[in-house]
Amino acid sequence: MHVHFDRVSHKHIGLGIQPEHYTLFKGGLASSFHSVFGGKMTEETISAWEELVDLVSEGLIETETTLYDRKSDISGSWKGARTF
Repeated sequence: MHVHFDRVSHKHIGLGIQPEHYTLFKGGLASSFHSVFGGKMTEETISAWEELVDLVSEGLIETETTLYDRKSDISGSWKGARTF
């Protein structure tokens, strides 16, 4: 587990964040950059941001998958929505 992602990953698990949400985040972030910066961002800058987001997303997904797996081994735990 990557220690730098530990705190964020615990928050994400509490919110039910799943790996597919990172794709949505990346798209939203890219759209925001284009709205705010317009043509001021070079292809090199866009590529660097995309690479950074991919690296951070991969690290968080890996950490969160480990935490979800550990959590599923606990008696009485569940994944996803649950009716009470």
